[in-house]
Amino acid sequence: MYCELMKKAELVAVQLLNQGCQPRDVIALFAPNSIDWIVVCLAAMRVGATVAAINALLTPGVIVTPVQDICVSYLFIFACRKAE
Repeated sequence: MYCELMKKAELVAVQLLNQGCQPRDVIALFAPNSIDWIVVCLAAMRVGATVAAINALLTPGVIVTPVQDICVSYLFIFACRKAE
């Protein structure tokens, strides 16, 4: 499981680097607690970026101000999934 997690994080890190992400860029994460959240955080650490967690319970209109205030370079949004 750990190896799979690290492989996913490495893939996201490569994609971030390919998009021009640099150390100290801010990556905002608008998502519920999930494995995807962890993958993005690990990828951000890999490229030296900073993660700014945004409360997943906020509405999309409300997140505009914090995203602008913290000068976000990249924004990851994951939808809430219903339990099966």
